[in-house]
Amino acid sequence: MTQQLAPDPTPEPREPAEVGFSPDSEVNVHQNLDRNDADDWETLSPLEYFTGSTLLRVETGQHTDFASVPRFFVWLIPKYGLYTRSAILHDDLCRTGSKPRLEADMLFREAMDTEDVAFLRRWMMWGAVRIGALKSWRQVPRWLKESWQVVLLLLIAVPVIGPPAVTIAVGLALFYLFEKVTQGILVLANRMGGKKAKHVNRPSLSFKL
Repeated sequence: MTQQLAPDPTPEPREPAEVGFSPDSEVNVHQNLDRNDADDWETLSPLEYFTGSTLLRVETGQHTDFASVPRFFVWLIPKYGLYTRSAILHDDLCRTGSKPRLEADMLFREAMDTEDVAFLRRWMMWGAVRIGALKSWRQVPRWLKESWQVVLLLLIAVPVIGPPAVTIAVGLALFYLFEKVTQGILVLANRMGGKKAKHVNRPSLSFKL
């Protein structure tokens, strides 16, 4: 499955020394189902991002899952949008380790700014990836230096996005239970039918898209 996600709106052409993505850096990806992960996409063309002094390049054949947004937050921040190229760049920087995590997260926020992502949204997404950096204990000392910014964002965001997120999470769990009951009924019906049992796909509960 191949999908093209053209940036919207189309950015104006940039000079090589200007901060932002190259005008010909289009999102061209292929869903890689061979990896048993429906959320794994592979780039079919390179992306180039100018920091003003350095050229960062995401080569063809790199893997991304776009914006790593839990399912109960996609109503606010979808998997892809104006920030798609920024998310692919961030995935590449984190995977290759070509930049320290703190700098990679900062470049993610900077790139979203050049893509016209609204102020609070890009800062919230930056806060999310900073929290994600805590998966590695090596990031803790440097993370603490900017922790006050993340805490401030949480104080602003949680009262607004917390209640809907909890409601959606509960709804996903309830629907999973409904799917499990439905699966059990279908399996039982197949066995009672006296015919060769049909395969019934098993549902799964995941809060990740």
